[in-house]
Amino acid sequence: APAPEKGDGEENLRGTLATQLRRRQDWNREAFKRRVMGNMEIVHKITELYLQSAPQLIDRILASVAEENYRDLRSAAHELSGMSENLGAEKMALVAKEIQLAALDRRDDDLHYLLSELRDQYARLEDVTKG
Repeated sequence: APAPEKGDGEENLRGTLATQLRRRQDWNREAFKRRVMGNMEIVHKITELYLQSAPQLIDRILASVAEENYRDLRSAAHELSGMSENLGAEKMALVAKEIQLAALDRRDDDLHYLLSELRDQYARLEDVTKG
């Protein structure tokens, strides 16, 4: 079997991630509301906390990649993934999980693509939650 071309893994990740992202919502607000039993005060408070905390985690993720600190990268991505899941930010959670996996295997090419995707998804989520 021929050796895979350099970059094939990244293209495969892009295709797979794009498919998975299409199946998810930026913000599954209704599921989040159900989780907090329709308490809109909690919805607003947790959303506000998320929008304050997520940029700090994203900065930590970016710094960890630059420093090749894979342990902190996995930790920050795990934290962001969990926060995103709790909020119903399905696409952010997915991208953060993929960053965790890429950090585990030290797939630097994938990480750079995923960081770009993370920034895009956060910008979209910010628009949706503030809208």
